[in-house]
Amino acid sequence: AADYFRVKLVHVPVDQKTFAVNPRDMERVITRNTIALVGSAPAFPQGCMDPIEAIAAIAQKHNLGMHVDSCLGGFLLPFMRLNKRPLPKFDFSVPGVTSISAD
Repeated sequence: AADYFRVKLVHVPVDQKTFAVNPRDMERVITRNTIALVGSAPAFPQGCMDPIEAIAAIAQKHNLGMHVDSCLGGFLLPFMRLNKRPLPKFDFSVPGVTSISAD
């Protein structure tokens, strides 16, 4: 989508042990041209979840959109919650989350 709309995509490296992004690293690359932040819940290859609540708080602080890429997890995580599995918030219950994809 970034290529289609001619938007510069800025990648923030993930932690090599947890495979999750550090929200402070995301905040450091925000400029006046930033339009949104994106986090995974979960990332498909490793099944880890980015700290969506922290990313969404940063997005709100900077008046940005915050997209959650739920990949296959978008279909599985709600059932984990129903089965009382410990799970961080990742959906529209998190203030600042503005869009979610599940595919």
